[in-house]
Amino acid sequence: MKIAVDLDDTLADSLTSFIEFYNKNYKPKIKYEDFIAYTLNEIIGISKEEENKILEQFDNSKYCDEVKPIKGAVEAIKKIIKKHEIVVITQRLKRFETKTRLWLAKYFPEIKDVFFIRNEYHKLVKSKAEICKEIGADILIDDAISNVVACEKAGIKVIVINYPWNQNKIFGKLVRRVKSWEEIASLL
Repeated sequence: MKIAVDLDDTLADSLTSFIEFYNKNYKPKIKYEDFIAYTLNEIIGISKEEENKILEQFDNSKYCDEVKPIKGAVEAIKKIIKKHEIVVITQRLKRFETKTRLWLAKYFPEIKDVFFIRNEYHKLVKSKAEICKEIGADILIDDAISNVVACEKAGIKVIVINYPWNQNKIFGKLVRRVKSWEEIASLL
């Protein structure tokens, strides 16, 4: 089976590092629990343009370089990849490909295929559903409602990791909610 996996907040604990970065450089202070929506625009009411500037500063910071894996992800991927093919589909900008691949090589050296679907902030080149269809992915593991919904509509099974920002959506039969990578590994 071919499994597509999101990177940020699925394999990489990006939000924790982002909050550290943000609180060191901006106000008002934010905490993990504030992220009941997916974007700063929705959470603290800043413009998309300001949000993009902050995201670019984070992406170029040491905080982004020092992101750790999500708890249990390293061990789970090692188990899953013994039986299945795993690829990463990320919304990170294509210009961060080298640094993204270095991060993956450090924590997930088993994963070789990475697809970048964004060239600019808030502008996708292709959707994750389109990439999943093109590469023949059987399942997507993700955290973002928009990706889950698009894949579900395209007939692709999805495993969604529970987070505060994806609780306001009830999904159909193709979607399975989980709480941890341990649970994902046992499913696959």
